[in-house]
Amino acid sequence: MKQNKAITSSPLSNIPTGPLLAIVFITVVFAAWLAWHFRENYDPKSLIKWYCWYAVPLLILALILHVQVVLVLATWLAGAGILAFRSNHYFYGR
Repeated sequence: MKQNKAITSSPLSNIPTGPLLAIVFITVVFAAWLAWHFRENYDPKSLIKWYCWYAVPLLILALILHVQVVLVLATWLAGAGILAFRSNHYFYGR
């Protein structure tokens, strides 16, 4: 089978998808759990503090799994969006 040189030489073709999917899955689950955990606490400081502290083990796990830091940062920010929408669901869904 003939290989496409443009695809094989692209940096995007060298991204490890398994570890990246694990990082995304862990982030989505943690953001949803964190919003559920703080559903009775209407002060967002503790929610934000917990999610900021989550960045440290996420970055360590990503370095162990050899995932690029930029992808981890993007995943972390996407998880913050999920956290904001899920916490609004619990805060205003009453």
